[in-house]
Amino acid sequence: RRAEATGHGYATEATAALADAVFTHLGARHVVVCHDPANVASGAVPQRLGFRCLGTVSSAELPGRRAADGTVRA
Repeated sequence: RRAEATGHGYATEATAALADAVFTHLGARHVVVCHDPANVASGAVPQRLGFRCLGTVSSAELPGRRAADGTVRA
């Protein structure tokens, strides 16, 4: 995370644009966002965009990364 990029809304803007593209161009009915529950700033992005918390996945296995919990929002 780069300090000069923090707090400018870039992640929120990028997430909103990606979700819009998925709905508009791919015809998706749902979008799921996962984030580390310990990262409050990352959790604020989907919340700000109206995604609802569906729960936490315990020890989600991510390719090439350690097992970690993940919060799922849709």
